[in-house]
Amino acid sequence: MPFTELLLSLLASLGLSAVAGFFIGVAALPAARIWRLGWDLAPVIIGRAVALAALYGALFFLTGGLTGVYIVPHTRALAPGPRRLVWLVLFFCAGAFTMAVGLPAYTRITHLPIQPGLGPAVVVADGIIVAVLAMVILRFQEMEAEMRLGYQRLLEREQREAHLRELAARSELFALQAQISPHFFFNTLNTISALIEEDPTVANDALQELAALFRYSLGVSRRGQVSLREEWGALRQYLRLQQRRMGERLSVREEVDELALAATIPGLLLQPLVENAVEHGIAPSRHGGCLWLIARLQNGSLYLEVRDEWAGAARADHDPGQGSPSAGNGVALWMVRVDCCRARTTPTQAL
Repeated sequence: MPFTELLLSLLASLGLSAVAGFFIGVAALPAARIWRLGWDLAPVIIGRAVALAALYGALFFLTGGLTGVYIVPHTRALAPGPRRLVWLVLFFCAGAFTMAVGLPAYTRITHLPIQPGLGPAVVVADGIIVAVLAMVILRFQEMEAEMRLGYQRLLEREQREAHLRELAARSELFALQAQISPHFFFNTLNTISALIEEDPTVANDALQELAALFRYSLGVSRRGQVSLREEWGALRQYLRLQQRRMGERLSVREEVDELALAATIPGLLLQPLVENAVEHGIAPSRHGGCLWLIARLQNGSLYLEVRDEWAGAARADHDPGQGSPSAGNGVALWMVRVDCCRARTTPTQAL
């Protein structure tokens, strides 16, 4: 503790002790029957109480206070049991020493004698009182430090869990982004191969679209976030390739809010949903169906919907070799809240 801070603490201790002594002196007036002794003795009694309290305050500060500041920290390395035993002995000695020094001053200030044999008992009692109070205070400080450490560890654990959740979300997103699946790639190559003899120009266009789609996919893996306009363009390329394979069995309808296209979302967020709707909703149907892509702003959020409607929803309509579409319409809804040109996605429904 710096000397200036030590001096200020001593002055504060003297001031508080003097105030306490004043109230003790006032409270002692009725006990001294001041009305019989004369009110002119009231200032003397109060003054002696103030002087005695200030003296004991200074002594307690110089013994117990400095013990706590300079000696106790050096015992932190000990085990809890021995450490508290050392504290108990230190503060007992501090309290007993304070009272042993203060008793002669008591008799000089108050002019009151101490009964024979009472002095040692008072010294021991004061040592015990100071030791008990000091142990209570130090234990409270230990509990406060333990609570602070526990709170810090809790924050660190929450930060680690948040980081793990973020990593898990990224891994899930990367898994979704990786779902330009191999079977789509090979089916598209087969379609292009068949078109080479029939219409080389169309085959070349399909090949260019496939290259552009994979170029976009690789770019997204590095960038992470893209505008909805870019994502929408990639979806159109993907669906044009699917239409070349499925022909008139696949039709696409769009409802797009132009303002929504400026929103930023994770790249390839919609492609797995669109592929799922095509492969498991429309492709198994003999008559095909219609894929709806909807994007609009709604109450400060970006609303995205992918919906497949196949012709003839009955199960008898599907091609056994293609698997069975789900009963009813397949719907994937995503609510994306736009926040400072970034987007957080939360799946709200998947039917």
